[in-house]
Amino acid sequence: MSNPERQPYEGGMEDRKRELEPRPFENTIIALDVDGVLVRPVAYRQAIRSTINFFAEQMGVDPDEFLLDDRNRTPGRNMSHFEAEGIHDPWDASAIIVSLMRLKKAGINVSNSDALEAFRDNASAQSHPPDVVLQWLQGRYGAEIPDVIEDIAGTLSETRDPFRNEITGVFQEYVLGKETFELTYGSQSRTGAEESLIKTKDRSLVDDAVRREIEKISQEGGMVVIYTGRPGLPPPDADREESDGYAPEAELAIEKSRVKAIGIVSMGSMEWLGRETGTPVEELTKPNPTQALATVLTAIRGRVNKQVLLDAYEWAVNGVEPEDVKELVERGELKLVVVEDSPSGVRAFINARKILEEEGINAKLTAIGVHDVSFEKHMAFVKLGHEGIDTMDTNSGIREGIIRFSYGVQEENRDLWLGSSQ
Repeated sequence: MSNPERQPYEGGMEDRKRELEPRPFENTIIALDVDGVLVRPVAYRQAIRSTINFFAEQMGVDPDEFLLDDRNRTPGRNMSHFEAEGIHDPWDASAIIVSLMRLKKAGINVSNSDALEAFRDNASAQSHPPDVVLQWLQGRYGAEIPDVIEDIAGTLSETRDPFRNEITGVFQEYVLGKETFELTYGSQSRTGAEESLIKTKDRSLVDDAVRREIEKISQEGGMVVIYTGRPGLPPPDADREESDGYAPEAELAIEKSRVKAIGIVSMGSMEWLGRETGTPVEELTKPNPTQALATVLTAIRGRVNKQVLLDAYEWAVNGVEPEDVKELVERGELKLVVVEDSPSGVRAFINARKILEEEGINAKLTAIGVHDVSFEKHMAFVKLGHEGIDTMDTNSGIREGIIRFSYGVQEENRDLWLGSSQ
C-alpha cells in the first residue's frame, strides 16, 4: 500500500518530506557555561595567583605552597582540583586559600589539599564552599586560636560580594583593572593594577565549526542560553545606579567567543535578584536550582528580563509555577542539555529537573562535561553521571561534545521520522 504522505506534489517529494519532518532540536534547551567552555579563563587563574601574592605580602607569608598553577599536579595546587570537588567560583577559592595563609601566619599548617579533603567529607550538594571550610576550621581550631578563627570567619563570609569581602574586592581589581574597578564599585584601588586581565588574557575556546553548529541548533528549534557563574550585568530592563557593582565580565567573554544566544543568565542576574528579594546570592547560584530555572524560563520566553528572574525565584524558592510553564506539559518531552566544566553547574540542573518533573513535565537531562583533559574533572563527571542524568558525556572539549551531540540528535530524529513514514 502506498503512503499518501510520500506521493509527489507540486513542490516535489523531497520538499514535502522536509516540510513534514519535525525540527530536530524542537523543545531542546542548550545551557552553555562560559569559563572552560566558551573561553579559557586565563584571567581568573592569574587573578587568583595575584590575589594570593597580594595578601601573602601583607601577612609576611610565603605564598609558594598555596599558589595554583594549571600545570601543577600536586593535590590542591590546580584550580581544576577545586572545581572537581565542586568549588568552581574563583572568589570562593581565593578566600579559602587566604584563610589558610592566615592559619600559616598563626603557626598552623593546613594545605590546600587538606581543605579540599575536608570540604569533600563535609559538604552536601547544596553547600556553599566557604561555609563548609569555615565550620571545619572552627571545629578544629576554634578553641586553640579563637581570635584568628574569628578573623578567618570574616575572610570566608559574603565571598560573592565584592563590596563586603576584601579578598573578593582585591580579586576584582586584578580582573577589571584600576579604572573599571573604581567605576564599578566606587572604591579606591588597593593594588594599583592598571591592566584588566579579563581583556588581555582570556582566549576563546570556540572555533568557527562550533559557532556554525550552535547556530544550526538554533535554526532547527534549539533554544541556546548562556548560563554562567561569572559576574555580569543585571537584566536589561533593570534600573541602574552609579557604581552599582555590576561588572560586565560575562558579556566580555561572550563577545570574545562570538557565540549567539537568546540571553545571559549570569551571577550578575542573580546579584540583581538577590538584592530585589533580600536573598544571599550564594543561595541562588549553582548548585541551587534558581539560576537553572531562570535559564529554562529565558529559553521559553525568548528573552531574559526582570520578570523572568522574579518568576524563577518564586518557582524555585516558593513553589509558585509560572503560567507559561504549563504549556511545557502539553509539548511532551523537554530536553535539557547543559555544557559545563564544573559538576556544580550540572547539579543545579539536576535540582531544576526535579522541580520540572513535580509539575508533570517530562524532562530529559543531558550533561556534556568539558574538562580540558583533566583527570580530576573527568572522574568528578563520571561520579555525577549516577545522580539523575539521562546522558553523561565526559568529553574533553566543547567542539567535539557539541558536534557529537548535534549529529546524534539529528540522527535520532531522522530515524524516528523514517520509521514513521515507512
